[in-house]
Amino acid sequence: MKDFDSNRIYQTLGDEFKNIYIVDCEDQQIHTFKETLKLPGFSSCTSYNDAMNQYIDDRVYEKNRDMLRMALSFNSLFSRLEKTERFNIHYQSKNDSEVHFMYSHFGRVMEDGRLSQIIIGFANEDLDIRRNNIDMFNNALPSNVVKRKVLIVEDNEINREILKETLEDDYDVIEAVNGEEGLNILSQYYKDISLILLDVVMPVCDGFEFLSRQKSDSLLASVPVIVTTGNNSQEDELKCLGLGAVDFITKPYNGEL
Repeated sequence: MKDFDSNRIYQTLGDEFKNIYIVDCEDQQIHTFKETLKLPGFSSCTSYNDAMNQYIDDRVYEKNRDMLRMALSFNSLFSRLEKTERFNIHYQSKNDSEVHFMYSHFGRVMEDGRLSQIIIGFANEDLDIRRNNIDMFNNALPSNVVKRKVLIVEDNEINREILKETLEDDYDVIEAVNGEEGLNILSQYYKDISLILLDVVMPVCDGFEFLSRQKSDSLLASVPVIVTTGNNSQEDELKCLGLGAVDFITKPYNGEL
């Protein structure tokens, strides 16, 4: 295995992670890059699947285990990182009698167009929340100049522009061109986003897949979603509501609505 590119790893993950590991995609072995706190299962030259399963059994809150096993098997991880540069997984961790909100960040290293290494960072969500609250207090703005953030997930440029023009006077609008990009944005900024306006028919990751993947993450699922579509199908509406959407509006958009 080649030497680690430290600058590239920190550029991908940031510097807030207590533990960082690299998985060699050729042999699926783990290599320790940074280890502040010893994690069960994770040590150099251990099979990734063995390490992750032991970590999940030992540290992850029971109701999150099945979801993580499916999402974080090596094959699932490899397949997802072939399509996107990075993503976060949020879950609850148990330590003795305490339960903490945790998140793990997964990034990739490409060589000659092929995925060669997977970068994994572990962090404590509770500590980040406290740190962010301190930052918000120290950099507080008057409430009358702070706009709530709305994430628009829509592949049609004209529809995005219509929604943006309708909302931008009252909201800070963030745009994503498909569900995959929307999930990446949501994973990073879910604490700041008040609402998602989600199209159903999109390439890469459609609205149904977006809702399903959002629902599997208890923290991301806390952000409400209004589905927007030109399809008046009652079946689609019921499916979206069943996947966690809070409302359903049709195109063309009615600004007052």
